[in-house]
Amino acid sequence: MNLYVVRHADARPLGGAITTDNERPLSPRGESEARAMGRVLARVEPQPPLFVCSPLLRARRTAELLGEPFTPAVQADVWEDLTPGIRFKDVVAHLQATSVHAVVLIGHQPDMGHLLAYLIADGATEIALPPGAMASLTLSPGTGGGSARLHWLVTPDLIGLLSPHKD
Repeated sequence: MNLYVVRHADARPLGGAITTDNERPLSPRGESEARAMGRVLARVEPQPPLFVCSPLLRARRTAELLGEPFTPAVQADVWEDLTPGIRFKDVVAHLQATSVHAVVLIGHQPDMGHLLAYLIADGATEIALPPGAMASLTLSPGTGGGSARLHWLVTPDLIGLLSPHKD
């Protein structure tokens, strides 16, 4: 299975009308970056993958924007497993129960960085993902920590440098 681990795009901070962490929407920069990352994803994964995300607003909106370039636009499933404080083995079990060619997981830091480290190095390394970053892996059936193969990791800043595009 092709697996894409994504940290939600840049979000607005708490304050003013935003009173809880769950309500934080994407910032204008985050909206633009998520669209750019969606274009990247659609070029490397031409068949629409399964999109799954945390129930928090910023992760759901990131998923929505990542899915826009696909025809038809992909709608994300909400997995409670991706709520902040994830348990890696639960997420892997959920992934193993799917029968799709590709999955895009959208969640939060530090969870997504820790999950990525668990999948590729059984937690023997530390990975900090900036907002909107996406990693591409291959996950073999029936495997656990340390068994995934990392193909690439890209950030919105790098995409902006390589292919400037204004939304």
